[in-house]
Amino acid sequence: MKKTVIITGGTSGYGLATAKAFKDAGYTVLITARNKDNLEKAQKQTGADFIFQQDVKDYNAWLALYDFAKQNLGTLDVLVNNAGAGISICPIEEHKKQ
Repeated sequence: MKKTVIITGGTSGYGLATAKAFKDAGYTVLITARNKDNLEKAQKQTGADFIFQQDVKDYNAWLALYDFAKQNLGTLDVLVNNAGAGISICPIEEHKKQ
């Protein structure tokens, strides 16, 4: 049976590269992100089997993803939580001023 992976934040950077690597390794790949256009573009770039529009900060979106994955994947072998949630990092010098 083919292994499955969900990658949050799978439309750019590490997430996009990770989706491509899993797809190349033979996994069934589902990528999530907030932006539908970026998801569609990433699906074409990676060959991802499924895309799902999701904001990881929204609990109900996780419940919807669970239902979608259960219906379309059956099982889940790997979850890559790559999505950032708007965390801002500033240089230590700026932090000291606050």
